[in-house]
Amino acid sequence: MALTFDDGPGAYTESLLDILAGYRARATFFVVGRMVLGDGENTLRRMVAEGHELGNHTWDHPQLPLLSQAAIREELGRTQWLVKQATGVTMILMRPPYGLTDSRVAAESRHLGLAPDPVGRRHARLA
Repeated sequence: MALTFDDGPGAYTESLLDILAGYRARATFFVVGRMVLGDGENTLRRMVAEGHELGNHTWDHPQLPLLSQAAIREELGRTQWLVKQATGVTMILMRPPYGLTDSRVAAESRHLGLAPDPVGRRHARLA
């Protein structure tokens, strides 16, 4: 079984980390870059120190297939850079918001060394 959490760090992340520590459980946290700004950097450092994995969940949680190639690159790259600066960790997983992806999202993910998370992934169907 794998525990994963999206869209943080947020208001309940510290409490969640306390619970996980109590059970000596590990999880993967798919972080949103803009949520890291401020005190979130300390939370990320705690996650890493306690053995949790970090994954990229974009900068501000857009529907990636609706973006230009450059905007997809910015969403993923900006979050990669911030997490690396805050923790020293280079993330290797990416979970697309809403599970939406397409060939351009996959290409940008690969370009940044990110493997798409297979859980709940579905391809966008755009009209």
